[in-house]
Amino acid sequence: MKKTNNTIAFVWYHRNMGKGIGIWLDDNSQTVLEDNILLYCQTIGVLNPASPDTALINNIFFQCQGGIYKYIDRYTKLNDVLIWRTEDLELLNSYPDIFQLSDAEGNLKINPNLNSDREYLLNLINNWSNNPINTTPELIEEWRRNLIYLSGEQDDTENSKSGMAYNLNNVIPDLVFDGQQGVQIDIDFPVYNSETD
Repeated sequence: MKKTNNTIAFVWYHRNMGKGIGIWLDDNSQTVLEDNILLYCQTIGVLNPASPDTALINNIFFQCQGGIYKYIDRYTKLNDVLIWRTEDLELLNSYPDIFQLSDAEGNLKINPNLNSDREYLLNLINNWSNNPINTTPELIEEWRRNLIYLSGEQDDTENSKSGMAYNLNNVIPDLVFDGQQGVQIDIDFPVYNSETD
Protein backbone atom coordinates (compact mmCIF):
# COMPACT_ATOMS: atom_id res chain seq x y z
CA MET A 1 0.00 0.00 0.00
CA LYS A 2 1.26 3.50 -0.81
CA LYS A 3 0.15 6.59 1.12
CA THR A 4 1.27 9.72 -0.64
CA ASN A 5 0.61 13.47 -0.61
CA ASN A 6 -1.40 13.55 2.60
CA THR A 7 -1.38 16.47 5.01
CA ILE A 8 -2.15 15.05 8.45
CA ALA A 9 -2.47 17.88 10.92
CA PHE A 10 -3.81 18.60 14.41
CA VAL A 11 -4.14 15.04 15.64
CA TRP A 12 -5.51 15.37 19.17
CA TYR A 13 -5.02 12.70 21.82
CA HIS A 14 -8.10 10.76 22.83
CA ARG A 15 -7.55 7.49 24.67
CA ASN A 16 -10.32 5.64 22.82
CA MET A 17 -9.89 7.10 19.33
CA GLY A 18 -6.51 7.03 17.60
CA LYS A 19 -4.49 8.15 20.61
CA GLY A 20 -3.09 11.24 18.83
CA ILE A 21 -1.14 9.20 16.24
CA GLY A 22 -0.78 10.59 12.70
CA ILE A 23 -0.42 7.26 10.82
CA TRP A 24 -0.87 3.94 12.59
CA LEU A 25 0.30 1.14 10.29
CA ASP A 26 -1.15 -2.36 10.21
CA ASP A 27 0.90 -5.24 11.58
CA ASN A 28 3.14 -6.82 8.95
CA SER A 29 1.92 -4.53 6.17
CA GLN A 30 4.02 -3.45 3.20
CA THR A 31 3.57 0.31 3.18
CA VAL A 32 5.31 3.21 1.46
CA LEU A 33 4.73 6.60 3.08
CA GLU A 34 5.89 9.23 0.59
CA ASP A 35 5.58 13.03 0.28
CA ASN A 36 3.33 13.39 3.34
CA ILE A 37 3.24 16.16 5.93
CA LEU A 38 2.57 15.18 9.55
CA LEU A 39 2.29 18.10 11.94
CA TYR A 40 0.90 18.75 15.38
CA CYS A 41 0.36 15.08 16.21
CA GLN A 42 -0.07 14.97 19.96
CA THR A 43 1.68 11.63 20.37
CA ILE A 44 3.48 9.97 17.41
CA GLY A 45 3.81 10.94 13.75
CA VAL A 46 4.12 7.36 12.44
CA LEU A 47 3.55 4.26 14.58
CA ASN A 48 4.88 1.04 13.07
CA PRO A 49 3.83 -2.08 15.00
CA ALA A 50 6.14 -4.84 13.77
CA SER A 51 6.14 -4.06 10.05
CA PRO A 52 9.74 -3.98 8.73
CA ASP A 53 8.50 -3.73 5.12
CA THR A 54 7.72 -0.03 5.56
CA ALA A 55 9.42 2.78 3.62
CA LEU A 56 9.48 6.47 4.64
CA ILE A 57 10.33 8.67 1.67
CA ASN A 58 10.46 12.48 1.55
CA ASN A 59 8.04 13.19 4.41
CA ILE A 60 7.91 16.34 6.56
CA PHE A 61 7.39 16.12 10.33
CA PHE A 62 6.70 19.06 12.63
CA GLN A 63 5.69 19.17 16.30
CA CYS A 64 4.89 15.52 16.84
CA GLN A 65 5.02 15.63 20.65
CA GLY A 66 5.73 12.01 21.47
CA GLY A 67 8.08 11.40 18.55
CA ILE A 68 8.40 11.35 14.79
CA TYR A 69 8.54 7.58 14.31
CA LYS A 70 8.04 4.62 16.61
CA TYR A 71 8.64 0.96 15.82
CA ILE A 72 7.22 -1.59 18.25
CA ASP A 73 8.69 -5.08 18.28
CA ARG A 74 5.66 -6.98 19.51
CA TYR A 75 7.48 -10.28 19.57
CA THR A 76 10.67 -9.74 21.57
CA LYS A 77 10.36 -6.10 22.76
CA LEU A 78 14.14 -5.91 22.23
CA ASN A 79 14.04 -3.79 19.08
CA ASP A 80 11.60 -1.03 20.05
CA VAL A 81 12.67 2.29 18.50
CA LEU A 82 11.48 5.85 19.13
CA ILE A 83 12.92 8.87 17.36
CA TRP A 84 12.05 12.52 17.87
CA ARG A 85 15.30 14.47 17.41
CA THR A 86 16.52 15.87 14.07
CA GLU A 87 19.77 13.93 14.32
CA ASP A 88 17.82 10.69 14.85
CA LEU A 89 15.82 11.40 11.68
CA GLU A 90 19.07 11.94 9.78
CA LEU A 91 20.27 8.53 11.00
CA LEU A 92 16.96 6.99 9.94
CA ASN A 93 17.44 8.40 6.42
CA SER A 94 20.97 6.97 6.25
CA TYR A 95 20.44 3.59 7.93
CA PRO A 96 16.77 2.57 7.56
CA ASP A 97 17.39 -1.08 8.49
CA ILE A 98 18.50 -0.05 11.99
CA PHE A 99 15.07 1.54 12.42
CA GLN A 100 13.24 -1.54 11.10
CA LEU A 101 12.44 0.07 7.72
CA SER A 102 12.93 -1.30 4.23
CA ASP A 103 13.85 2.17 2.89
CA ALA A 104 14.08 5.78 4.07
CA GLU A 105 15.34 8.97 2.47
CA GLY A 106 14.63 12.68 2.30
CA ASN A 107 12.57 12.84 5.51
CA LEU A 108 12.78 16.21 7.26
CA LYS A 109 11.87 17.70 10.62
CA ILE A 110 11.00 21.27 9.60
CA ASN A 111 8.23 23.80 9.98
CA PRO A 112 6.23 23.73 6.72
CA ASN A 113 4.86 27.20 7.58
CA LEU A 114 1.26 26.43 6.71
CA ASN A 115 -1.24 29.24 7.17
CA SER A 116 -3.12 27.54 10.01
CA ASP A 117 -6.21 29.10 11.58
CA ARG A 118 -4.97 31.16 14.55
CA GLU A 119 -7.86 30.43 16.93
CA TYR A 120 -7.74 26.72 16.18
CA LEU A 121 -3.97 26.53 16.75
CA LEU A 122 -4.21 28.46 20.03
CA ASN A 123 -6.87 26.03 21.28
CA LEU A 124 -4.61 23.13 20.33
CA ILE A 125 -1.63 24.67 22.13
CA ASN A 126 -3.74 25.42 25.21
CA ASN A 127 -4.92 21.82 25.24
CA TRP A 128 -1.37 20.51 24.95
CA SER A 129 -0.18 22.77 27.76
CA ASN A 130 -2.69 20.98 30.03
CA ASN A 131 -1.83 17.53 28.63
CA PRO A 132 1.90 17.66 27.81
CA ILE A 133 3.56 14.60 26.35
CA ASN A 134 6.92 15.78 25.01
CA THR A 135 6.57 19.56 24.97
CA THR A 136 8.05 22.01 27.41
CA PRO A 137 6.02 24.88 28.88
CA GLU A 138 8.60 27.26 27.38
CA LEU A 139 8.00 25.92 23.86
CA ILE A 140 4.22 26.14 24.27
CA GLU A 141 4.51 29.74 25.47
CA GLU A 142 6.78 30.57 22.53
CA TRP A 143 4.17 29.21 20.06
CA ARG A 144 1.44 31.21 21.80
CA ARG A 145 3.48 34.45 21.79
CA ASN A 146 4.38 34.04 18.11
CA LEU A 147 0.76 33.48 17.12
CA ILE A 148 -0.41 36.52 19.08
CA TYR A 149 2.46 38.67 17.77
CA LEU A 150 1.83 37.71 14.14
CA SER A 151 -1.89 38.42 14.40
CA GLY A 152 -1.60 41.61 16.46
CA GLU A 153 -4.48 40.37 18.62
CA GLN A 154 -4.98 39.23 22.20
CA ASP A 155 -5.13 35.60 23.28
CA ASP A 156 -8.81 35.23 24.11
CA THR A 157 -9.17 31.51 23.36
CA GLU A 158 -10.40 29.11 25.99
CA ASN A 159 -8.72 25.86 26.94
CA SER A 160 -10.35 22.97 25.17
CA LYS A 161 -10.20 19.53 26.74
CA SER A 162 -10.90 17.60 23.54
CA GLY A 163 -10.23 17.83 19.83
CA MET A 164 -12.16 20.29 17.73
CA ALA A 165 -12.97 19.97 14.06
CA TYR A 166 -10.97 22.20 11.73
CA ASN A 167 -13.15 24.50 9.61
CA LEU A 168 -13.54 22.49 6.38
CA ASN A 169 -13.87 25.65 4.29
CA ASN A 170 -10.33 26.62 5.35
CA VAL A 171 -8.56 23.30 4.85
CA ILE A 172 -7.38 23.95 1.28
CA PRO A 173 -6.23 27.55 1.65
CA ASP A 174 -4.71 26.98 5.11
CA LEU A 175 -3.03 23.59 4.87
CA VAL A 176 -1.37 23.52 1.44
CA PHE A 177 2.44 23.42 1.42
CA ASP A 178 4.44 25.21 -1.27
CA GLY A 179 6.32 22.08 -2.29
CA GLN A 180 5.78 18.49 -3.38
CA GLN A 181 4.80 17.18 0.07
CA GLY A 182 1.30 17.08 1.45
CA VAL A 183 -1.98 17.68 -0.30
CA GLN A 184 -1.69 18.91 -3.90
CA ILE A 185 -4.53 21.01 -5.30
CA ASP A 186 -3.37 21.53 -8.87
CA ILE A 187 -3.03 17.89 -9.93
CA ASP A 188 -5.56 15.39 -11.20
CA PHE A 189 -6.58 12.83 -8.63
CA PRO A 190 -6.69 9.17 -9.68
CA VAL A 191 -10.12 7.80 -10.52
CA TYR A 192 -11.01 4.25 -9.63
CA ASN A 193 -13.87 2.27 -11.14
CA SER A 194 -15.07 -1.15 -10.14
CA GLU A 195 -17.23 -3.50 -12.10
CA THR A 196 -20.10 -5.21 -10.36
CA ASP A 197 -22.38 -7.95 -11.60
